[in-house]
Amino acid sequence: MYRSARRLPACSLAALVVVGLLAVPAAAQSDLAATIELDGREASSYDVNDPLTLEDDRPVEVRVHATNASAQPIVVRSVRLTSRVMGMTFLAYETRVDAEVPAGAVGEVSFELDLLDLSSQATGLLPAQVELLDSGRASLTAVPLTVDVKGALASVYGAFGLLVMLLTAFALALALFRLWTGRLPVNRWGRGLQFAAPGVGIGLVLTIGLSAVRLFSPEPGLWSVLVLVCGAVAFGLGYLTPTPARDDVVDLADVDFALAPDEDPDRGPAPDADAPGSPPTQETLVASEPDGPHPAEAALPSSDTVIGPGPPEPRPPVPSRDTVAGLGAPEPEPSRPTVPGLEPPTEGDR
Repeated sequence: MYRSARRLPACSLAALVVVGLLAVPAAAQSDLAATIELDGREASSYDVNDPLTLEDDRPVEVRVHATNASAQPIVVRSVRLTSRVMGMTFLAYETRVDAEVPAGAVGEVSFELDLLDLSSQATGLLPAQVELLDSGRASLTAVPLTVDVKGALASVYGAFGLLVMLLTAFALALALFRLWTGRLPVNRWGRGLQFAAPGVGIGLVLTIGLSAVRLFSPEPGLWSVLVLVCGAVAFGLGYLTPTPARDDVVDLADVDFALAPDEDPDRGPAPDADAPGSPPTQETLVASEPDGPHPAEAALPSSDTVIGPGPPEPRPPVPSRDTVAGLGAPEPEPSRPTVPGLEPPTEGDR
């Protein structure tokens, strides 16, 4: 959650720059050639040095002189005056005229453009354009110009500038706090990106601020260069900041990799069997085995128990040779006759 909050200002500022660079209005292409006059002058003659002044209580006199070079009639549905900064529209006024220009003919229309609620929309020096729209609201022709809007700082444009300034201040304060506490990334590119986001925000603040005080007109080709330059300078400052000292980062140049004589360079030093907590060796496992069968082996059933569903049956006695031959029980051996003079010696004679 905290990491997402830290990334919010940088992501918001980057999104503003991307939207502003991509939202470039396409050039209108049609067979209608038009000359548009505002307050008695051609619209294209209003530039930064001599802008068209727009005030809340004063309408603008508009005169359109159009020539249709096609073989079909062209209908001009409305005339629109807009101002876009960074891809966003801050000023928009449109008046419907419904003027038809026949094929190969010239048409002209005049009216007053009423600037209702101008002070709440924008203020300062802004780029603008006046367009002729057809019945499908597609642009028939567009003329760029510069306008000086006499609005209020509490307008939508002023509130947008205040929001960008707050995001920039938060991103810059966060980057400086991480620099002061040594929490910036160790990588130089990472430190540069930490400062690039507030640099882009500073460029946006300068664009809106200089426009509000009427020192700068934020044309697409100018404000983008200003923002990119500020971002590049801030990135360079972040890149050149000193590397923070981190306690959790070990410099390999300070580590002694000298091996002891009994150490294996691939497996490390041999463990001490007497040390507490050390893994048992093979000799320790052999010496710790008890005499006799293992308890698990003693619990195994015998072959007689495994074969047969019930308890083991007693084995029958093994018959003798005479029984196998069918002679029945063995007869006692006959006594041998005693021969005179050959009696067996007694205990006394021995």
